[in-house]
Amino acid sequence: MLYQRILTALILIPLTLWAVFTDLPFVFSGFTALILLLAAWEWVGLMQFDKLMIKIGYMVFLVAVFALSLMVPLGGNLIVAVVLWLWMFAAVISYSLGKPLLGLDIKAVKFITSAPVLAIAWLGLNVLRQQAEGSSWVVYFLVLIWITDTAAYFGGKYLGKHKLAERVSPKKTWEGALSGVVVALIFTGCVMPWLPLYWEPWRILPIAFATVIFAVLGDLTESLLKRLANVKDSGHILPGHGGVLDRIDALIAAVPVFVLLQLAIF
Repeated sequence: MLYQRILTALILIPLTLWAVFTDLPFVFSGFTALILLLAAWEWVGLMQFDKLMIKIGYMVFLVAVFALSLMVPLGGNLIVAVVLWLWMFAAVISYSLGKPLLGLDIKAVKFITSAPVLAIAWLGLNVLRQQAEGSSWVVYFLVLIWITDTAAYFGGKYLGKHKLAERVSPKKTWEGALSGVVVALIFTGCVMPWLPLYWEPWRILPIAFATVIFAVLGDLTESLLKRLANVKDSGHILPGHGGVLDRIDALIAAVPVFVLLQLAIF
């Protein structure tokens, strides 16, 4: 299992960096669209729709939402995504307390609301990439998410004692989540002097903090969706890693708040 994870990472990391840094037109937008479409196929699978035509219909609906998002002001898109994630986070908290799921268990609701979340994640990544020093912003964001996830895993494994949301994900702990947040903030403080983004601590640290909080909650949200679907992984396309959605759930949740705050503060 470990060698599969390492091999997959050795293939995906260079491919991702090439997509981020290449000057070839449409490579980054196409690459991110492909990744999010694969994640969307897995997400609709978690909704437990059995008919292939419904899944295909969801993908068509998603592409239509992709196109529609380009016609809506960017700030409005990002705020919609943040609000939808806050609703899903509230459902996670409610479920973990043994209360109703606030509509997250209704297939039609999940069908309609998940598409904007995915479309706006794609839009946010591409807006970030198109800014001045956009490649540096994207790499910082991706590494921030990866470090949060990795630190949370090892923090939970070696320090974890208190369950974060046992009904949702029995293995996740408060110690693991706190490890992810702390290490991500330390990483941000360490890289500030070395990247050409002219960061001041008062600007970037609040962005980093909000981003990693949403990353942790995004991971919890996908754990809840998998629990409701009674599956371990969202898919099996990535050897050793599960599905695409398993790898980018935190990223999808964190993108809108990261871009929204980045545009507001910088």
